[in-house]
Amino acid sequence: MLVRNIDYCSYHSVILFAEASRTFSLAGRRSVYGMRVDPDDRVVHLGWAPSPDGTDDPALEGTLPEYVLPRAGLDRQGRRDEVLTFGDTTYQEVALKLAFGDVRDVRLRYRSHRIETGREPGGAPTHGLPTQVTSPRETLVLELADPVHPFAVEACYRMTEEHDLIERWLVLENRADAPVHVEQLFFGSLHLSPGPWDLTHGAGGWSACKVIFSARLAPAVTSRSAVSRPAMEMRGASFL
Repeated sequence: MLVRNIDYCSYHSVILFAEASRTFSLAGRRSVYGMRVDPDDRVVHLGWAPSPDGTDDPALEGTLPEYVLPRAGLDRQGRRDEVLTFGDTTYQEVALKLAFGDVRDVRLRYRSHRIETGREPGGAPTHGLPTQVTSPRETLVLELADPVHPFAVEACYRMTEEHDLIERWLVLENRADAPVHVEQLFFGSLHLSPGPWDLTHGAGGWSACKVIFSARLAPAVTSRSAVSRPAMEMRGASFL
């Protein structure tokens, strides 16, 4: 894959890092996912954009349509952190909520990163059967740590370039002697640009395996889950 002006960034196939701006670009064949380490060491989501010919990189070129309100100084609670935590002030749903004894607090700051090849994803199947595609995949590992508590997190992004897919998961490390209570853990947050947005998903049961449903997303919590029923009837949910 060719990327313009790659002389100002460290290049490792589909994962790019511009040291001057501390910007990451995860480049698929037709799209780019961008994030940046801010001066306060918080990893902020920049957005994603199409890259039809595989040469343009909006993340590194600074042309992603960034959400400007958190930078206006009046809406810091709306900043789009890659891993939203309970300790930082935010009105968004947090991905990680911990309790250190009687103290419920966690704040994650960037420490370093590395790129691994061939790492198994966090949700890898355990059936033991051979997979059809065995080519290696690159994984960006962001090393994040709490500035006060002895606690660290690895935020992992595994790339499947040919299908423009990113698998995300978190690895938690408690570096203290006392146990930590995990109250809430999500592998990530999906930050959408200003809408409107539609949620399209398939569901169905016996003799109607896949029926497509679509609905406009409202500014509230929307939940979809798979429900199993007896008598060989299954109702699943998949999303687009």
